[in-house]
Amino acid sequence: MKQLLLFLMLTFSMFVQAQIEITDLEHGNFSSANNVQYVTYVDNEQEYAYDEFASRGFEPQLSVSFNEGVDSYKNFSFGFDFIAAYRANEYFRIGAGIGFNYINLFYGYEELLAYYEPAMTIPLFANIKVNFVDTKVSPYLGIDVGYNIFIPFSEYSKDNKFGIYFKPAFGADIHFENITLFIEFAYRYQMRTFTSWIGSTENYSLIRNYSQITQTIGFQF
Repeated sequence: MKQLLLFLMLTFSMFVQAQIEITDLEHGNFSSANNVQYVTYVDNEQEYAYDEFASRGFEPQLSVSFNEGVDSYKNFSFGFDFIAAYRANEYFRIGAGIGFNYINLFYGYEELLAYYEPAMTIPLFANIKVNFVDTKVSPYLGIDVGYNIFIPFSEYSKDNKFGIYFKPAFGADIHFENITLFIEFAYRYQMRTFTSWIGSTENYSLIRNYSQITQTIGFQF
């Protein structure tokens, strides 16, 4: 008799627990065993009580930048960057990128007027990004370090040699349901030398390293 009562109580307890879980699922309340996520619906609106924006794995990024010269050369450029990144956790990401930039480069003065010529550069770079918090609006610090491939548009500009560049940045990620928008401001320093010819045999090299302030907007997928 005691065994029968114990069996009935156990069965009833399991039935009640099952009904509670079914009711929770029907109303949108659920939790995971490892506390990774917990969602509660209130008045048909989701209320998140977990790191909803945290994700690991591949994180591609596409952006457009406008770069204004802040030194005496005033080199202006704009272009697109793509980064193939891996997010280790909600705070740290590392990746590699490639870009295509149009630039108007300073070469010197002709009759007291600054002389510029257009060209294209292809930056190849490594990227590190550190987010401070895992919230809907998440500020971050980042840095790019890389090398620029120079593509001249004229015979005169072909003797440019671009070297290493670095770009420390700060910005903010703004998370939406299926995509993340980000806005970024950065300082960019580019190493550059230009070989100027006197006649057909004599030449000398000019150091034309330059600095820019960069404004970027883009998306992460």
